[in-house]
Amino acid sequence: DQLRRQNILNESFFIDCTELFGTINGQRMGTLQSITVEWQETNAAWGYAALLLFNISKLLQYNFIWYRVIPAGSFSKMQRLEGGELLELFASRDCNAEWKKRYDLAITAFLKCISEIGDFVNSLGRKFRLPFRIADEKIEGIRLNRFGNASNDTTL
Repeated sequence: DQLRRQNILNESFFIDCTELFGTINGQRMGTLQSITVEWQETNAAWGYAALLLFNISKLLQYNFIWYRVIPAGSFSKMQRLEGGELLELFASRDCNAEWKKRYDLAITAFLKCISEIGDFVNSLGRKFRLPFRIADEKIEGIRLNRFGNASNDTTL
């Protein structure tokens, strides 16, 4: 009985806030000018987040409208359903301008998928509200895009 009551997602993905950062399984999502987070940690966090979003969509039997989530650990991607363009949800300090643009687009795609899931759950008649308002690449009006952000501060 106890096993049946367990929520596998709660057991597999620990989401928290440490200092000024949102974390998933202890990995910080983002960086600040005053606190540098290495790309390996941020990429791992995005990998966990991609796997969680992928699993939620499968549990709900929901197919995304605009993008496909491709969980692959620290090398996860988003794929545009129309045209198949791959957007890397990972980066490094020496990636080129085109890669940086795709990385920022991948973040926007990820947020769009979260919004879709929220809308889908609401359409089922469940009273559900995402904890923060998402619009394009912004959560509560704060831009998450790492390279399209003048201050270079990005945290979840």
